[in-house]
Amino acid sequence: MKKFFSALTIIAAFISCKGDLNETAEIQGSDDIKITGVSVTAFTASVTGTFKGLDKVDIALGRNGVLYCKKSDNADAIFKSWQDGNTPPECKVYENRNGFDGESFSGTVKGLYPETEYSFCLFSLGQDGHRKISSASSCTTAKFTAEIKTVGITKLLYYESSVSGSISMDSKDATCCKYGIAVTGALDGEDSSIKYYWTGDEYCEVFDVKVKTTPDMEYSYYAFIEYTDRDGKNVEKKGETLGFRAKNLEQMAVDLDLPSGIKWAECDLGEQEFQNLRPTKGYAWGCTISVHGTEHSFLNDNEYQWWDSDKKQIIDIGDEISGTQYDAAHVILGGKWRMPTADDFTELVNQCDVSLKTGEKNDYNYNTRTVTFTGKNGNIIRFAKCNYTRDGWWTSTLEVATKPDGSVVSNPYYFDLPQNQQAVNNIRNHYLSLHGQKMENPIRPVWDPNM
Repeated sequence: MKKFFSALTIIAAFISCKGDLNETAEIQGSDDIKITGVSVTAFTASVTGTFKGLDKVDIALGRNGVLYCKKSDNADAIFKSWQDGNTPPECKVYENRNGFDGESFSGTVKGLYPETEYSFCLFSLGQDGHRKISSASSCTTAKFTAEIKTVGITKLLYYESSVSGSISMDSKDATCCKYGIAVTGALDGEDSSIKYYWTGDEYCEVFDVKVKTTPDMEYSYYAFIEYTDRDGKNVEKKGETLGFRAKNLEQMAVDLDLPSGIKWAECDLGEQEFQNLRPTKGYAWGCTISVHGTEHSFLNDNEYQWWDSDKKQIIDIGDEISGTQYDAAHVILGGKWRMPTADDFTELVNQCDVSLKTGEKNDYNYNTRTVTFTGKNGNIIRFAKCNYTRDGWWTSTLEVATKPDGSVVSNPYYFDLPQNQQAVNNIRNHYLSLHGQKMENPIRPVWDPNM
């Protein structure tokens, strides 16, 4: 909340000003320009004033604002030098280019040092170069006070978690500070210490930041605030140091009490939790890197890893790739994770109850539909996608067929999400379809105890 001050009195509990506004006798300020108030926090000064006699050209094309510097830098001489046409390096300039009507002025200078006396004067630089300044006023910025606390984990995941902190300070000072969460621990196999800064547009007393992690690794973290003190030195203030362990990838596996003993991941490959309101990452069949980064993107021939440009055909990598070097789920997640086979989907469909939910809108305002599989033990997994998309989730199984002309065609199976209740009722008769390998479809990994 802004607080403005009269020319005679400054009233604010958080301000440390040295008495009334001091007009400096050495500067012969123009009677047409006058400072009417200065309100300070630790790092900012809000200046109000009045201008008289500015013509429309100077309002539109001239420059109008605040000159300021530390009073100890001989402010009177600096302002006088600027008035005489010079540009002293100690003289800082704040211009008001928005909403200035030529009479009433209001602007906030940022980036000041706390507990430091500054001098201010209003200026007008006409489009023809003539310069006017007001008499100067001085005020001491406030002592910076901030309370920073480490709150805790708000969302614990595998490769990324959300950590929360809280901060209490004058909201105006927030734009002059940096605050966030510092994390120490293993990342990509190496110990690291990383600071994650709050990047919100506005000051937030309780803030969340997303931090990168490696599954099943321990981390320490604390909330912090960085600012510049009265001597110009960078200072860090810390909250309490806490710790957490990232989730183990096996926690992603959902036991549906299937005869095979396999467990299905709760979310698609590349995600850390189930998503039903936005597209997930897609992979072309047999590829371990997502080219376009989103599901249902179709690759050109030269984008597909297993395209033979000389023979103009797809390279044969086998008709069952689950658990192999071509299996994105196994390569990325490791351990006992792999792509589901066509038989795995058959077991899922036949051993679980199936239900459909439609009508939710995603971030792009498309309708989504969600199919839930409920195991005999009551545990569930869900599949969801937008109604505008045709294709489903890859299996690791390729169908190879010979056409009447003797040519061979091969297409992998994918799980076709039912579009309506009638399709759900008929799901055991139709749940797998065929598609070309170059489509980037999502993959739902399975955890296989027999690997």
